[in-house]
Amino acid sequence: DRDRDRDRDRDRDRDRDYDRDRDRDHDRGRHRDRGASDDEGRSHRQERYERRKEREQRERPSILVLHIDEVAMPRRPEVDPAPTDREVYVDPLPDEELLDSCINAFGQAEEIFRLPGPGRRGYVRFREHGAAARCVEASFGVWSESERTLSSQRSRRAMDGTISTYPDSIIARLVGTGGESIRKLKEECGVNWLHLRGEDLGHSDGKFSNSQRVHFIADGDEAAYARLREILEKKLADIHDGIRDRLEKEGDHRRRDRDRRNDGRGAERRAADWSSETTPWKPPGTPGMAADGEAWRPPGMEGGPMGGPPWGGPPGPWQPPPG
Repeated sequence: DRDRDRDRDRDRDRDRDYDRDRDRDHDRGRHRDRGASDDEGRSHRQERYERRKEREQRERPSILVLHIDEVAMPRRPEVDPAPTDREVYVDPLPDEELLDSCINAFGQAEEIFRLPGPGRRGYVRFREHGAAARCVEASFGVWSESERTLSSQRSRRAMDGTISTYPDSIIARLVGTGGESIRKLKEECGVNWLHLRGEDLGHSDGKFSNSQRVHFIADGDEAAYARLREILEKKLADIHDGIRDRLEKEGDHRRRDRDRRNDGRGAERRAADWSSETTPWKPPGTPGMAADGEAWRPPGMEGGPMGGPPWGGPPGPWQPPPG
C-alpha cells in the first residue's frame, strides 16, 4: 500500500509539473504575440504621425525673406554712381578663407553682411567710395540697389549730405500712396502678409531677419515665394523705366539750358564785335578825355585854350626889347 501511495503521489507531482510547464509556455507565447502586436501597432502609429507631420510641414506657411538685390533687374538704369555710394552686392562671395584677402585688394571694408539661406551672397560696404568703385570695375560685385534705394529716400528726408543716384524715391514707388501698392503686391502674390524692411524703414523682428538692407518679409508657401520674385521683377522694371525716362528728360533740359547759355554768350560776343566796328575811334582813357586826363582836342589845337587858335590869339603892337 505504501508503494502504491508513493507511486500515486509521484504521478500526481509529475502531472502538476507538466501542467505548470505547459501554462508557463502558453503564457510566454501569449506575451510574445502581444509584444509583436504592440510593436506593429507602434510602428503604424509612428508612420501615420510622420506622414501627417510632413503634410502639415508642406501645407503650413513659412516666413520668406527676399532682398531687393536678389531680384533680377535687367532694365536697371546705367548711371554713374553717387560720390556717397560705398556698398556693393557680391554673388557669389569667395570662400571664407579667401574673403578678407579678396576684399582688401580693393580697400578696407566697413561691413560684410552674408545673406541667410543656401549659397554665398552678400553685401560689402567699403569705407571709401574709391574702393567700391574699384570693386565694381573689376566685376567682383555690382553697385548695391539697396543702398541706392535707401539713398533715394534719405536724400529727401535727412540733411546728412547723402547724394542720390536716382531722381525718384523707389520706396515711395514700392509702397504707394497710403500703402496701396504694397497691399496690391501682397494680394497678387497670395501671401498672408507682406512687409518692406531695411534701415530707416521700420523695425524688423529679429527672429525673421536682422538685415538693414532693403528686403521683403512675407508669410507664405514656396509657390507664393516664386510669385513674389516674378511680380517684384516686373515692378522694379517699371520703376527703372520711369527713372530712365526722367533722367533722359533732365538730360535734355540740361542740354537745352547749356545751348541757351552758349547762344547768349555768342550773341554778346557778336554785339561786342559789331560795336567795335561801328564806334568812332577815341584815344585810350575815359570816353571824351585824352590819355593824360585833359579834355580831348582836335589835332592842331593842343596848345591854345579850348576852342581857341593854337597860337593863343592875334599878335599885339610892337614893343622894344626891355633896357
